[in-house]
Amino acid sequence: MKAHYKTRDGRITIEVDGETIKDVFRKIAQAQEVFEAASSCGCCQSRELRFRHRKAEKFDYYELVCSECGARFQFGQHQEGGGLFPKRRGEDGSSLPNHGWSKWDGRRASSGGSDAEDRAP
Repeated sequence: MKAHYKTRDGRITIEVDGETIKDVFRKIAQAQEVFEAASSCGCCQSRELRFRHRKAEKFDYYELVCSECGARFQFGQHQEGGGLFPKRRGEDGSSLPNHGWSKWDGRRASSGGSDAEDRAP
């Protein structure tokens, strides 16, 4: 069974394939969690967002970046299965400022996240 899903903003159409309706449902839900995590920047409200993948040393980073103010929104990676999830909570479990968006200020990010992550290119 195949299904086509268009994201809310209409920029991306995703094709999912599954043996059952539950498989298709789960795959659409996973796609929504990533591709509809944010429709505007949590710092400046701009809708000019770009997907960015970068590699630092042996680690891969997945994030949305605001073209207007340079803020970024990071995705975490599930330890099993290789999926992504929006990072909206800090290491201690508390909600991050700006609903997970942060800007580099030259010393550290203006909201949650570790300094090591913020220094990565």
